[in-house]
Amino acid sequence: EVELTEETETNRRDTTPELYAGVLFAFPRNQFIGNKKNPERLEDFVLPSRLALENTIYLDGTWYYNSDNLHLQGEEGVIALDFTAGEVNIVADNLVDAVEMDILIDGEYVSQDNAGDDVVFDGSRAFMIIDSARLYNIYRGVYGNYRLDLKVTKDFIFNAFTFG
Repeated sequence: EVELTEETETNRRDTTPELYAGVLFAFPRNQFIGNKKNPERLEDFVLPSRLALENTIYLDGTWYYNSDNLHLQGEEGVIALDFTAGEVNIVADNLVDAVEMDILIDGEYVSQDNAGDDVVFDGSRAFMIIDSARLYNIYRGVYGNYRLDLKVTKDFIFNAFTFG
């Protein structure tokens, strides 16, 4: 049995909620893209130098903003967000070929100590191979507030983030 302390309760309250990429799921929850343009359209997003809002998805690159996901149309893109949690997952997919997704926490590749179950390494480079529609475990480390940057390539699709 786990004993809940005041600190545990505070952490639970402050953990980033599930974040949805698609308009039909995000808008009713007042979740918008931080550098949002128009939903249901192909848009060129430019990542701001500073993320103004926590718990908010920001994009860089050419994305199609669909009803149930965000789909990278350009050759390269970035998903960025400030989150508070000890674990991060993403529901993602690829269109045809597998897509590699680099994972950076606070501007550095995630370490082996904090890497989620689906992260692989090539030297210090931490990445995932997105090859089917499923939940991928990105980060599992010390609970806290961090910036996550995911660098992806064409035909990457994502639906949501979950946090623990």
